Amino acid sequence: MAALLVLAVVSWLLFLRPERFEHAEGAGPLSSQTSSGSTSMYAPGKKPWTGTFGSYLLCSTTGEAITVEGIRIRTPVEPINVEQKLRKVSQKARSADPALTYLGGSLGAAPDLPDGRLPGSYQPFEPGVRIEQNCSDLDRSSAGFTELLFVLRVGDAGGLIDRVWVDYQVGGEEYTLRIEWQMIACGESIPQVDGREVCDGTAE
Repeated sequence: MAALLVLAVVSWLLFLRPERFEHAEGAGPLSSQTSSGSTSMYAPGKKPWTGTFGSYLLCSTTGEAITVEGIRIRTPVEPINVEQKLRKVSQKARSADPALTYLGGSLGAAPDLPDGRLPGSYQPFEPGVRIEQNCSDLDRSSAGFTELLFVLRVGDAGGLIDRVWVDYQVGGEEYTLRIEWQMIACGESIPQVDGREVCDGTAE
């Protein structure tokens, strides 16, 4: 009887547990400072090849510390491999060089890019990362930042990430930031995006 009572209580608590709140950019505590759109990267002559996509500056819209639990991606054209990295640029480094900024996209696997090493410290993404930077601080040219990078290795088919979900917690509540920026590593299997050709050139 006691076991049945415990089971009933657990089931009731699970029923009452609020669902994770999924939101678009600007509608929740975590921001990536991106809207919707796409970035195309043309394939060099040698294959397979690697490209790094960035510009996702993770910050807190409320000033509360955020714990990132996981990152999920949707890949209509699946790359050979995808790595998620966090690049951190300190306030000290940025103050010394205000031109030091985030990466839109580049051939190569950050930090080792064709034009040289991309400044900053790097770590593979792992669940439990804390984001403590207030988004309002990013308005200052000397502010440090944490940038989420996606490193795609692709072959003839290319690779396409058209949706990213970042699961996180803040203040005991569970959220998911939905990132709608599309990352396109051009190849034979890349379709039109929103009715337009996105891979109609080659890398220089």
